[in-house]
Amino acid sequence: MAKEKFWLNIDLRTQRCTIHTANCSHRPHESEFKNVRSIGRDGGWMPFLDYSSILKYKSTHYPSFVLWACRRWDTRKKISEGKKAMGKRARARGVENVESGRKNL
Repeated sequence: MAKEKFWLNIDLRTQRCTIHTANCSHRPHESEFKNVRSIGRDGGWMPFLDYSSILKYKSTHYPSFVLWACRRWDTRKKISEGKKAMGKRARARGVENVESGRKNL
């Protein structure tokens, strides 16, 4: 089984999806109303292997939600890892600007 490279935090209350890398300090966790690998009352955390899968899932299931890059991508190492993993399409959508703060994708 392949290991996920990204987690998508889906927040139904704020209608926001936030992308986290697998090594991000903000880790997926179960709560009373938010699940890991499934959607609960307030949302959930879904694993993905690549950025294009995230975009496809989000546009299919949550087209009106805002897509964000995690604000914890604040070190050069994490940013470069994220950019390499996400590829040219993600960079074209603005991921290279995450070092200046939270980026609406």
